Amino acid sequence: MRIFNFILFISISLLLGQGERIKIHSISNDDVMDSLLTIIQQDSNPSLEFILESFSTQPKSAHYTKINRKKKIDTLIVISSEKINQSVLDQISNPLKLATIGFSLNKVRESIQDRYYFLNRELSVDIGIVRDEILGAIIKIDPEFESHFSGIIGMGKRGESWDVTGQIDLHLENLFETAGMYELYWQRVDSLSQVIRFKVYEPHPFGWDLGVHWNYHHEVIKGLYSIIENETMLQMFIPGLHLMNLGYSTGKTIPTGKGEENGYDKVGFKAFKLSSFRDSRNNRFFPNDGMMLFGSVDIGLQNGNGFIESEFEFNYFNPIQNNVHGYIKFIGKGITNLNNKVPKSRYYLYGGSSTMRGYLEQQFLSTQYFISTLELAYQPDTKIQFNLFSDYGISSFNTVKDGYFGYGFGMAQKSDQSIIKVQYALPYGQTLNQGKLHIKWISRL
Repeated sequence: MRIFNFILFISISLLLGQGERIKIHSISNDDVMDSLLTIIQQDSNPSLEFILESFSTQPKSAHYTKINRKKKIDTLIVISSEKINQSVLDQISNPLKLATIGFSLNKVRESIQDRYYFLNRELSVDIGIVRDEILGAIIKIDPEFESHFSGIIGMGKRGESWDVTGQIDLHLENLFETAGMYELYWQRVDSLSQVIRFKVYEPHPFGWDLGVHWNYHHEVIKGLYSIIENETMLQMFIPGLHLMNLGYSTGKTIPTGKGEENGYDKVGFKAFKLSSFRDSRNNRFFPNDGMMLFGSVDIGLQNGNGFIESEFEFNYFNPIQNNVHGYIKFIGKGITNLNNKVPKSRYYLYGGSSTMRGYLEQQFLSTQYFISTLELAYQPDTKIQFNLFSDYGISSFNTVKDGYFGYGFGMAQKSDQSIIKVQYALPYGQTLNQGKLHIKWISRL
């Protein structure tokens, strides 16, 4: 019995030692209650408890210890401003059921926002006592689904003739009320080069905790060869690393008769793929603060030889003054064979509106490239933006001094239903009439 009392004494002492000491200069019941109620009003944690440690009649004082007892939510209700299937809402809110009230709950709430692309606004969490010792919570989410149809037209002179390129992108979100994302992309570089791409993303298919990505890419390049690639990945959220994707990709390149004559071979490839994605930008179309980071690596075989392929992208927006912000971007891709040279049909083509503005689409060819972008934007209000920009690209770090430099200016205007972006860019050393005009429009659906 003495041993039990000793253990109980130690346990209570440790519990009290973890709390905050409070001294009330009265032992009157009303004064003590008023003092404790004042503290409660300043701390909305429903798991807050006060333990009387001691009191004194001369001078009159009461000593309490304030503790935050670890308590989990017993009853959870999720309310969404957009219609989402209940099985998906259950998966979104599941981490909150495992969190304790207080600091842990706040961290979980932040991680939920980091995980889902459509949760840009802060989650509202109302916690209260349903009945004795039973905690209930109402979680209110306000998803921002941005289904849209967009297109880009690029125009520039190639000798005496005009070179016109175009692309169309149909982007749909929450089409089946599963918070999924679906995309159909088509690009025409010229009569011999076209791209078609499908993307499907479901954050919680069949009520799973894991998300699923599927990407299909089919491209015809200059009438020389075509490339077909399939990617299937599972997605999970890991705090610190954010969204992690693990999966498998397969593909092949198929040369035409003309392609075979020019040294393009048939190549089959398959690889394990690992990627990570993190996005804290404050707006998907007109961001002026936050960052986006993406990285991926593929390790596998092509025609029986080992290869490694990697890709990264970093975007950073930083407000400078009230209406001015800076933007830097770094992108890079590279592929290497472990035993032989990289086949020509696995080289990258880059240049144009999405990589090197001022240059033609797919103007450059290399096994790797690195492009840095610097922009300065002026946004007098939320509807319009003007910017100056420059792009600098290299095919390897050994050719830093021999890179390609493009620069230009642009403007963007948005309304509730559409966004229009116009940019004019020049390669370094060229005259004004040798620049490239890029026009992009986005229509919200």
